[in-house]
Amino acid sequence: MIICGIKLTHDGGLALIDNNRLVFSYEMEKLDNNGRYSTLEDTVQLKQILASYGYSIDQVDRFVIDGWDGLESSSLRYQSQSEDHEVAVAPYREQKLSDSILERFTGEGFTIGDRQVSYSSYFHVTGHVLGAYASSPFAQEKKGSYVLVWDGGMFPRLYYVDPKAGTIANYGKLFFLIGNIYSLFPLHFEPFRQERNKKNVHLSVAGKVMAYIAHGEAREDIIADLQIAYDSQEEYTIDSGDRIARSFIKATRQKNYRHEDILASFHAFVERLLIQHLGEKVEKYGHEDNNLCFAGGCALNIKWNSAIRRSGHFADLWVPPFP
Repeated sequence: MIICGIKLTHDGGLALIDNNRLVFSYEMEKLDNNGRYSTLEDTVQLKQILASYGYSIDQVDRFVIDGWDGLESSSLRYQSQSEDHEVAVAPYREQKLSDSILERFTGEGFTIGDRQVSYSSYFHVTGHVLGAYASSPFAQEKKGSYVLVWDGGMFPRLYYVDPKAGTIANYGKLFFLIGNIYSLFPLHFEPFRQERNKKNVHLSVAGKVMAYIAHGEAREDIIADLQIAYDSQEEYTIDSGDRIARSFIKATRQKNYRHEDILASFHAFVERLLIQHLGEKVEKYGHEDNNLCFAGGCALNIKWNSAIRRSGHFADLWVPPFP
């Protein structure tokens, strides 16, 4: 079977598998000196890349499109031959613990050049779970592993892959902070305030914050105030980062905290939440194969990765080079 995988959104990508052999895998930003975070701008590019490897549209048995934002339904806009199109795709993640993340969504009419093809789509979270586990040493050794997925638009979610049983257990969210909070919260403080109105700002800020916090000190009094701001939220949504920041600023206005200390303390606060709740989940569910794969945008945080390793909660940790 020949399968073509497609990611239409930021950091767009294409991959082709021919009878379990990876033929190619491209990030669009790596082609033709494209800008960072480039999408697949026109599906004609897919047709051209296939042809460069000796494949045609007709030879592909299944096109698979990555799911995206939305819980009940989702759709994406794209171009083919410079004409606008829209395609229905799988949602971002499952809605209930009982939902299978392996559920396959199907559709018709995905336009590639002058052709329309049928396609499949899976939850966005599914790609993270399977990509992380399948590329891990645990999969090669047929060992089980937890898989933590913490992406920009979702709360951190924990799964367990059991290769012997052929199952993926869903252990739900760890706590109520979406991954983008690591970019959104710092936009209220120097030196990141000026970044607020830039396009795709949430994609570029996180790495800068991770480096910048070396200038600050994680202070227990600031961490305590952050905990109060977090606990004060009546609901936790995609806007929680802004609301928590405003609550924190209002409550600490007279304390004259240095902004670099606020950001270093914020990093430590979130790190502690992560380690604490991971430990609670592992203690609750317990598996003989006590490994962890970490995927999603937050898996790029090397400081959190190191903290997970130091925690002793897991026998081994795998972070794929494509989280």
